[in-house]
Amino acid sequence: MKAIYWVPRRASRRLLLGLTVLSLAGVVVVEAVGRSRTTPYDAEMLRAAELAEACLRAIKTEAVARGVQIDARYDPTMSGLIGRWMSPVTSSYGSLGAKQTSVNPNFAAVAVEMLRRAGVREGDAVAVGYSGSFPALNACLCAAMEVLKVRPVIIASAAASQWGANRPELMWVDMEHLLQRRGLIGFRSVAASLGGGADRAADMSAEGRRMLAAAIERNGLPLIETHGNAADLARRMELYRAGAAGRRIAAYVNVGGASISVGTLNQSQLVGPGLTLHPRGAIPPGNTVVARFAAQDVPVINLADLYILAPKCGLPWRPASFPKVGRGGVYGPLRYSRPLAGLALGVVLAAALAGALLRRPARA
Repeated sequence: MKAIYWVPRRASRRLLLGLTVLSLAGVVVVEAVGRSRTTPYDAEMLRAAELAEACLRAIKTEAVARGVQIDARYDPTMSGLIGRWMSPVTSSYGSLGAKQTSVNPNFAAVAVEMLRRAGVREGDAVAVGYSGSFPALNACLCAAMEVLKVRPVIIASAAASQWGANRPELMWVDMEHLLQRRGLIGFRSVAASLGGGADRAADMSAEGRRMLAAAIERNGLPLIETHGNAADLARRMELYRAGAAGRRIAAYVNVGGASISVGTLNQSQLVGPGLTLHPRGAIPPGNTVVARFAAQDVPVINLADLYILAPKCGLPWRPASFPKVGRGGVYGPLRYSRPLAGLALGVVLAAALAGALLRRPARA
């Protein structure tokens, strides 16, 4: 006895191909224009991250042009922004993992989000203190301030901790000047100190101090003479006030762990990473820049302690490849447009139905 099978009518290959192409087109449209983030500063955050990426690429290009050898063992993203373990301009111990984590253009989005939450508006003055310890974070902050069109008043210190911008031939003050010359940012530091111990490289060699001073001089920055007393702090606060040129200082941003900015290790831990919106009372008094601004209740942003800050912002610890712009929890979850997705699905179903009807044989 022979088995009898029902053989369905085969679908047209052209129809199947057409439906496949139509479905893929719908997915592309929904992905491209039908999704949005939940953060209110999404456009600014993305622009800042894109600019930060350009800044980081420019620094890498310059580093390679100067003969810097990139070692994937220490710089897995091949960024060119991981320095040496030790050099004459190295100020202190530094965490390699933190330096690797900092090479992420999406930290510019973090800076934008914190500055906006602090109430910073276009034209406001933003006081900044950074060293060469985290050149990638410095570049990300610069990109954020450029996009937000604020007036940065920056005081840098030339020295860097381990794995930072501690190559004597290419230090952070060189990188900052490079970004300005390339037209990526329209500002740079108003002055610089040597950095390191007591902010005057007191714990470094005479050769190291000469190299730090030479870097500041070749970039045309005024050298802040420090003496390890209260007058040094007063001088910095006056530079910030003068640089603001009558504008309100809307926030103070610290990058890294310079002692004059955040104090000793124990003091800096009291500041905590991220944004302190109302620092008066939250940050204890002391002979630091952070404490002075806190006493005025100026919001404080502390880009430090990346082992805490990066996960908090949804950014990876020690990424294995160069992070892509727009990736990370800082942007918030994606939301897709339900009406647009429904429309795309309806078009595909309508096309399938039309194809089936056209293939139906006519009645005799």
